[in-house]
Amino acid sequence: VTRVLQAGANDNLKVLFWILLMLGVVNFGASFLLKQKLLKQAIEQRKPALARSAYIVAFAMCESIGLCGLIAHLVTGIEYYYFFFVLSSFGILMHKPQRDDLLAAAAGAGVWGTRKND
Repeated sequence: VTRVLQAGANDNLKVLFWILLMLGVVNFGASFLLKQKLLKQAIEQRKPALARSAYIVAFAMCESIGLCGLIAHLVTGIEYYYFFFVLSSFGILMHKPQRDDLLAAAAGAGVWGTRKND
């Protein structure tokens, strides 16, 4: 999409690029924190659906980084927009679903919580 659409080359909006970059970095960090909070809640409440939601929320937050990059490219025209896509892809790869998280949410922290410590 970024290769097909022409970028708006506006030098006055370079501050917008940095604001979007900071928003992307904050989303990257918040995705990990929110996922851990929701996974902990899923284990305590024994709800595997909540664990699935934790991963979906984390993926969506990482995907929003890529959307910020698209906006940065279309509005500002700065050629470093691809950094957003790299950060988004890295975040999605880091949030690879773990089977132990889903099993812990289904069984509670009992057996699977002690198994991780072995």
